[in-house]
Amino acid sequence: MWDSAGRIFVLDTLMSRSRAKSGRNFWRIFLSEVLQVHWRSGMRLCFASAPASQQDPYLVKDLPAFNVPTSVFSVIVVIILVHVIRLFLPSDADLWLLFALSFVPARYAVTTFVLPGGDLASVTSFVSYMFVHGDAMHLIVNCLWLLAFGSAVAKRAGDLRFALFSVFCGVVGALTHLVVYWGDLTPVVGASAAISGLMAAAVRFMFSGSLRTTISDFQQDPTNVPLVGIADALKDPRMLIFLVVWMGLNLLFGLGAVDIGQGTAIAWEAHFGGFFAGLFGYSLFDRRARNNFL
Repeated sequence: MWDSAGRIFVLDTLMSRSRAKSGRNFWRIFLSEVLQVHWRSGMRLCFASAPASQQDPYLVKDLPAFNVPTSVFSVIVVIILVHVIRLFLPSDADLWLLFALSFVPARYAVTTFVLPGGDLASVTSFVSYMFVHGDAMHLIVNCLWLLAFGSAVAKRAGDLRFALFSVFCGVVGALTHLVVYWGDLTPVVGASAAISGLMAAAVRFMFSGSLRTTISDFQQDPTNVPLVGIADALKDPRMLIFLVVWMGLNLLFGLGAVDIGQGTAIAWEAHFGGFFAGLFGYSLFDRRARNNFL
């Protein structure tokens, strides 16, 4: 039930692999300025003391020093639990669960057999595939990017809108993959399509104004940062560099120009679907302003 190369399409965020000399200054600024408040809290096990007056209403309530939105923390816990459960399952049971939860384009083509999960999985797999990961490294990388970009979106949009927006990007990513690989038996797993959408959403408000002013404003009140319209965003050199680098890396690794090993393949089409769903669709979910589509 694998493809001819015995591969699983793994949705993996590979932006940290970039070594392009021309992009070093951009990435240094991007990582140190744009993501510092989220990345530092995430990399330090998400524990950071803060005065009660500065605590965000979306923090985990029973852990005052926990600096990750409840929704983001919950998603990470679930995907870790799914991965741990699979580790203790017999190989046959694990394979059944993999196909029952993953997104398999062959479910929607005319076939002479029934895949695990049956008709129910034809609906649920549009979401459930995001909670399954190929291996520990795939899981860790996605958790780290979810901490960085998911926290930014959740703090601005709120827990419910964050969840709905993530599902929206993940579903669009799955549909994009379905169109390209109609009838294929290879299971698609991973949250990277949704994370790609979160990245696109975050840059629309984290790139508004000057970087340092934006970070300061965002720390004080996430909803106080203006949402950049699509037309203005596409005129911003920082946004254009981000788009070019992000798309280039996905194509580079997704098309196999760079071997990522372990018989895996990057479902870059799903990444693109999730990213552009987030870029153009975030205005519908934003808590502050919904009139900045263009």
